[in-house]
Amino acid sequence: GKRVLGPASCTVSYSRAVPVHLRGKVREVSGLHVPADRRGEGHGAALLETLGKDADADGLALMVVVEPYDSDASTFDLGNWYRAHGFVDIQVSPRVMVRTPKQ
Repeated sequence: GKRVLGPASCTVSYSRAVPVHLRGKVREVSGLHVPADRRGEGHGAALLETLGKDADADGLALMVVVEPYDSDASTFDLGNWYRAHGFVDIQVSPRVMVRTPKQ
């Protein structure tokens, strides 16, 4: 469902992009948004950190399709931002990244 932390928001859901037997172990993060006038203040990072902690507690992987939709950031820059939060590339085109649960 929709997750909100301050001005940052996103949707976390089961992904139809993964095989059925993995859907219970992976959540897709999509539509991560911070209003333009609030970017650079750490709100997106704080939301992603909270999602990571929740996923870790439940033993879930998080997946993102790296697509800047409301930002001037490039796919490269956005991928680097996700990488800084523990995500790794698993697919090049479209760019897909996953963060495995920490124990």
